[in-house]
Order: sequence, then C-alpha cells, then structure tokens
Amino acid sequence: MISVNVVGRQQQVPTFKCALIGHEGCGKSSLVKRHSTGAFVQQYVPTRGLVVTNLQFNTTRGPICFETWEAELGEYEKSSISFFRDLKCAILMFDVGLRDPLINFDTYYSLFKRVPSYALKTICGNKTDIQMSNKNPLRLTVFNFTKMSVKANSNIDKPFVYFARRLLKDRTLEFIPKTDMLPAQVKLSDQDLLLRRELASKALANEKEKAKDR
Repeated sequence: MISVNVVGRQQQVPTFKCALIGHEGCGKSSLVKRHSTGAFVQQYVPTRGLVVTNLQFNTTRGPICFETWEAELGEYEKSSISFFRDLKCAILMFDVGLRDPLINFDTYYSLFKRVPSYALKTICGNKTDIQMSNKNPLRLTVFNFTKMSVKANSNIDKPFVYFARRLLKDRTLEFIPKTDMLPAQVKLSDQDLLLRRELASKALANEKEKAKDR
C-alpha cells in the first residue's frame, strides 16, 4: 500500500506489483511513460538494468496503484528472485509492426511462464498503428491478445482495467479519466489593465484609419 494526501487526510491506496515482459523496442517503457506523464517519446531509449515505476489510476472504486517492473533481458536472470517475487499481475508485450513480430517471442514467453500461477496474466500486441506486412505470421496464427498502440493512445488502459477488476473483485469497475489542469488565473494590476486598454484603443484607431484610406 502507498499513502496519498486527499483533502488533508492520508488515504491508503491498494498497490499491486506488475511485471512488464517483452523484447527490446516493443514499447514497455513507452507504455509506462504514457500512463505516468501522458507523453509519447518517439526516440527509442533502451531500458538499462531494472526499472520500477508506480502508476496510479483513479477508478470508480477509488484509486489503485500498479508497481510496474521492467528490465533488460540479462536483468531477468540477474534479478530473477526479486523480479518474480510477490507478483500480482504481468503483461507480455510484443511488437506487431515487425515483419516477424514473433521473433524472440518464445524466449520471452518462457520468462512469462515463470510468473507465479496465482498472478493475473495478459498478452498485448503493441504498435497496431503500423500497417502490418502481408507476410506477417499473425495473420495466419490465432492469438488471444489485446491489440494496442501506445503512440496512438489506443487500448493502453485495457490490461490495467482487466487487472483492477479482478484484483478489486468488481466487474463493473471503470477508470476515471485524469482531469487536465487548467492554467492558473493571473490577477492583473490597475497599471496592466490601463496598458491593455490603451493598446486596444490604438489598435482600433489604426483599423479606422486603414478603413478611411481604402
């Protein structure tokens, strides 16, 4: 559990450890970035070592937090005990935009099978905004996976909504969109107001002069 300050009081937020597994460049870090800041970074920056990030969502059942764990391939083995310990859910991601999106899939699927049996699991195919090749083997292979596009902001909530409904035991649970913050209101001084009126008057006078010359 983590604590957040809600209107002057501390509220305990249920927190669940979630593993992100997948080959380099499939969009794991972009998914986390998209949820944490709303931004999408086009430039690929490979994950180094082990990265843990808290993602908090507002739901119709109150806030929920997923402690996401992602790592480079060598780190899965190096930190296997801590990485797979106490997992409550896991996402296996791959890139459907590749000519062969199943490249190295078996390697990461074997890691995915190391997730404890009691944990929730889902598979996500990212980059569906890219036109897939006719030779893409996914056209001939049936997989039960969620199609998403982190870049297009499509279906990126789905795996976390699925986990939240199961973990909080509420099939009707929905995520509440984050409200964009409005710009702060600035109180102008009397001098600033007078200057604005003068500028507006001059602009109006110039328009009238132009109209006479036409």
